[in-house]
Amino acid sequence: MDNPNDLLYILIYARGKSLKDNESIPTKIHLQKEIFLLQRRYPFTELNHKYNFIPLYYGPFSKQVAADLNAGIDSGLIACDNVILLTPNGFKYASKIWNSLNVDYRKTVIQIKEEFNRMNTDQLINYVYDYYPKFAKKSALKKENVDNYFNTFWNENQLSDNYFVEIVRKSRENSAENSY
Repeated sequence: MDNPNDLLYILIYARGKSLKDNESIPTKIHLQKEIFLLQRRYPFTELNHKYNFIPLYYGPFSKQVAADLNAGIDSGLIACDNVILLTPNGFKYASKIWNSLNVDYRKTVIQIKEEFNRMNTDQLINYVYDYYPKFAKKSALKKENVDNYFNTFWNENQLSDNYFVEIVRKSRENSAENSY
């Protein structure tokens, strides 16, 4: 693979659960996580460039994957409306890259896409968190992050327990008044 973004194109090009080339990728989150998992499962000795991932709100995130996706959209090689897939020109471009890959590498790409395109977004994120917990540390979905947010908010605004009780009482009164 010659270009750094070839990995993006071959993942989109690969067949998945539908067994058809250019099977769409459901979301940008799926694209990010599938590339992340692909790099973890395959050594990519022939790659000069690998995407760097950082822990973010929904697990591993690569700014370069996002930039390469946008560049592909801008160049007319990738379509991204409700799903991500290659345009006819993108399909031609990616098929040349695909055909230059060794069989083991192709199998790995297909395996990743078949396995993870089937999952809904929550299942995929939870899978990544379970197997790569260091990428969950900034997660917006992890309970402890929500607890930390509210504890910080509570302390920074010097809110008291009495204040909280009063808000709940007023909320219940309003609910009772509005239910008639």
